[in-house]
Amino acid sequence: VIVKRTSSLDKEEFIKGKEVILSAGTVGSAQILLLSGIGPREELQKHQIPVIVDLPGVGKNLQDHIMTILVYQSKIPTLSTRDLTPENLQKWATQGKGPLTSTGSESLGCSHCYRELSVLLDKTQAPDI
Repeated sequence: VIVKRTSSLDKEEFIKGKEVILSAGTVGSAQILLLSGIGPREELQKHQIPVIVDLPGVGKNLQDHIMTILVYQSKIPTLSTRDLTPENLQKWATQGKGPLTSTGSESLGCSHCYRELSVLLDKTQAPDI
């Protein structure tokens, strides 16, 4: 809950009421919670951290997500130029249908590696980088 908000040209300050939003990234947020005593009881006790809340999921299920972005330019009109019409906007707003329901994800390709990459790569031909 923000009680007071101040702003100047070089900084913005939020003064909290009763709640704090913790945003320290994937690893940092879990680390702060664990060091604060919020996490799996056994793990906290092993490191002599007083348990405030026994929350087994903290720090678990961290996964890497490999992502490659390819950008293509097209001379053919795209969604932003061809389909952004009042009619399509109305169709999206009233029926949830039409070209404006696209999230763009149909142009993305996803790949999941279930085996270690080292098994798939021939180390004799791969550069050592």
